[in-house]
Amino acid sequence: MATPRIAPVFACLLLFAIPGAPAAGPRVMRVLAMGEVDTSYCPIWGYCEAEPSLDATLVVARDMHATTYGETGLKKIIRLYLPRDLQDMLEYDFILINQPVVQYFPPNSLQDIYLAISEHGTGALCFMESQYSDIYLPWLQTQVYDCFPYDHSRNLKLGAPGDKPFDLEIVRDPNLPPLMTPYIPLGIESIKPFGECRPTFERPGATIWAYCRTNAFAGAGVTSFPLFISWRYGPGNALVWVTADQFDTSMWRTNDGKERYALDIFTGFIWLSSGWQLPDDPVRIHIMRDSFTQLRSRVGLVSNIIEFADSFGANTRQVESRLGGLQLMGQQAGELYLDHEFDLAESKMGEAFDLASEIEAESVALKDRALTWVYLVEWLTVTSTAALSGVAVWSLMVKRRMFHPVSVTRGLGD
Repeated sequence: MATPRIAPVFACLLLFAIPGAPAAGPRVMRVLAMGEVDTSYCPIWGYCEAEPSLDATLVVARDMHATTYGETGLKKIIRLYLPRDLQDMLEYDFILINQPVVQYFPPNSLQDIYLAISEHGTGALCFMESQYSDIYLPWLQTQVYDCFPYDHSRNLKLGAPGDKPFDLEIVRDPNLPPLMTPYIPLGIESIKPFGECRPTFERPGATIWAYCRTNAFAGAGVTSFPLFISWRYGPGNALVWVTADQFDTSMWRTNDGKERYALDIFTGFIWLSSGWQLPDDPVRIHIMRDSFTQLRSRVGLVSNIIEFADSFGANTRQVESRLGGLQLMGQQAGELYLDHEFDLAESKMGEAFDLASEIEAESVALKDRALTWVYLVEWLTVTSTAALSGVAVWSLMVKRRMFHPVSVTRGLGD
C-alpha cells in the first residue's frame, strides 16, 4: 500500500507565467487531496506522479472499495498529513476534496481550508455528491461548502442518485481558456458513454465548461446538467471547481483504454486556478506527458524484474546502476521541459527510451540466467527421481531380486 505522502518522481514541466506579471522561475505545484484518495482506486496520486508540475499529499479520509483503515486509522492519517494550521495550509497551491468523512476533521482544519480558499485565493476542486447522508449532511453544514459553485439541494431533490452513464458536450465559448476545446477535433466528444456522473447543478454566477447528456433522469425533466463548473470566490478571488464525475469512474481512470485527456483536464484545473496560461500546443504537451508516464511505467516494470531476479540470488548491481542512470535521464528531460526547451526535452526522452529498451533486455536476460539454475535443479530432481523409481521397479518387479520362492505350501487347516 502506498503511503499517503507522495513525492514527485520527475520534477519537470513548464509553468506558464501569470499574464501581466514578471516571468518567474518554474516550480512544482503542491496539491492537497483529501477524502476518497487511496491509491488502490483513485487516480489522483497517479496524475501527480505522472504530471511533472504537480506534487501530491494524500489525506485518505474515508474507507472505500475494501480499504480497512477504520475510524482510528483514518483519524491518524488526518492527524499526520493534514496541515495543522493556516500557515501550513497555505503551502499548498491547490486543494482537492473528494467525499471525506468531515466529522473526522478537527474544526480548526476545516476553518483553515475555508480561509485558504476564500481569503488567500487557493484554488480548489470538489466532488461531494455522495449518496449517503452521513457524508453530505456534515459537509453541507461547513463553510467550505459555500466556496463551491454548485447547489447540492437540487441533487437531493432527485434522491441523491448514484452514477449514471453520460455523453459529453463541451461548451464552445471563445472567451473561455482552451481547457477542453482543443480535444474536440481529436474526438473527445465521440466517446459513448464518456463516463458516469451524478446530477450537479450550478449556482448563479458560475461558469459551465462542459455538460453531461443523459436520459437517466428524464422522468424528473432533467436531460442535461453541468459536468465541470467554476467560479471566483471570496476576497481572495480563488478559482474553484466542481466535477459531476467522481474519480473512480471511467472518465478519470479510462479503464476502457479510450483517451479522455483526463490528466490534461485535471492539470488544467490547477494551472488555471494558479493563474497560469494553458499551453499554446496542448496536443504536444499531451504527448510529452504521455512520454513521462510511459517512462515511469517502464522504470517500474524493470524494478519489478530486478526485484524478482534478486530473490533468486542474481547479482543485480549493474542493472540497478543503469536503472538509476535512466531515472536521472528522465529528470534531466524534465528540467529541460521546465525551462521550455521542448526540443531538447523530447530528444532527451528519446535517449531515455532507447536506454530503457536496453535495460529491459538486460534485466530479462538476468532473470533468465537466475532461473536457469532453478530450472536445472528442478530437471535434475525430476530426472533423478524418475531414474531411481525405474531402477527400483526393474529390480523389484522385473528381475525380482528380492523374491524368494517358497518350497512348501501349507493349507490353512494344516
